[in-house]
Amino acid sequence: MSSLPVNPPLFPSDDTYDLAARRRCNRVLAARGFLVTSWRKTENVVAENGILNLVTIDKDGCIHVASSGSVTAAEAHFLGKNPLETILGASWSANRVLIDFSRTDFIDSSAIGWLINSAREFRVRGGRLAVHSVTPRVRQMLNLLKIGQLVPLLADEQEAKRFVSEGASAPMALSA
Repeated sequence: MSSLPVNPPLFPSDDTYDLAARRRCNRVLAARGFLVTSWRKTENVVAENGILNLVTIDKDGCIHVASSGSVTAAEAHFLGKNPLETILGASWSANRVLIDFSRTDFIDSSAIGWLINSAREFRVRGGRLAVHSVTPRVRQMLNLLKIGQLVPLLADEQEAKRFVSEGASAPMALSA
């Protein structure tokens, strides 16, 4: 007998769920204001934009988002809508969001500005943001600029989930 994953993806593989089940999930997401743009069986991506993928939503409401590759002004249009708004909807900053940077190999100054502004918006609107699993190259840049004083940078997903769920008092910077 196989055990269920701790945080099952919003859309399980096609082997266990049919197209009708996926369509029902799409309708539920659309009713909640989510923009569902693609489905990738291998990565369980629910919605995406240039730099972010909506991966899953836990039963307790924590939203898991992941980035990959380079997070730069060329990849995302930071002057328009916030990339989180394009995948989470207008009330994006009132949610509890975990951003996984484990596949992000580079981040430019525009993306750092976006992270700072997003963290500020989460604080203003009552949501919680945590960035976790930051790659060493990106972590070095964020630590050099002391971004951890403004944006919660956490070591792994479990620590990030604990931070957004328990309302930890202050952001914690990763060590170099």
